[in-house]
Amino acid sequence: MIKIMNLKVVANQKTPFEKTIIENINCEFPKNKVTLLVGASGAGKSTIINSITKTVPYKGDILIDNINTKKIKNHEFHKMIGYAMQNPEKQIFTTTIYDEINYAHKNIIGQDMSKEQVQEKLKKSGLNHIDIEKAPRSLSGGEKRKISILASTSHNPEILIFDEPLASLDNPSKKQHLQMLSKIENKTVIIITHNIVEFKNIADKIIFITDDKKIIQGPYAEILKNEAMQEYYND
Repeated sequence: MIKIMNLKVVANQKTPFEKTIIENINCEFPKNKVTLLVGASGAGKSTIINSITKTVPYKGDILIDNINTKKIKNHEFHKMIGYAMQNPEKQIFTTTIYDEINYAHKNIIGQDMSKEQVQEKLKKSGLNHIDIEKAPRSLSGGEKRKISILASTSHNPEILIFDEPLASLDNPSKKQHLQMLSKIENKTVIIITHNIVEFKNIADKIIFITDDKKIIQGPYAEILKNEAMQEYYND
């Protein structure tokens, strides 16, 4: 479980432009469950994720299985986290699909994946028709998104973070991606999204950040009926 306690993030500290982005944030992402992180643009979703991944300075405490992340060494921490960005173009940087998927495994685990292992991952993701020596940037948008997910999870992390994994996809591609996500087992999954209905068959919990940056959280079906959530979707 990921437990966030009294989280506060301040941008441009000790400058005339200092600004509090979020504060007094308390929420929990249950272990081995799928949690949707929802809220309007600017509500603080990315700031919460950046705090979990230790990419921004923050005050407060973030615990993973009751261990404060501040006490976890970076190498061990990187083994625990897999993060697929909203825009795969910002994540893909190697010249072949094999290198892209192998990168995290090689650099975090310290061992290359075999070509057969990479091909098997592609097959399970419906990409078995693609040559592993092909340049990932030459793929379609949906294919790039799948590659970014495979690349960010190749080292078998226990926590998976997906930022808008269905964004800009056509309906057939969305269906394929949902099937891919539904097959994930025994992982703590966080999905940042604006459309919770798309994930109704796989989501266990919703953490909703209101416009005034308060947290509403609970089981999917319960939060779906919440008045603030309904107002958010009806606006």
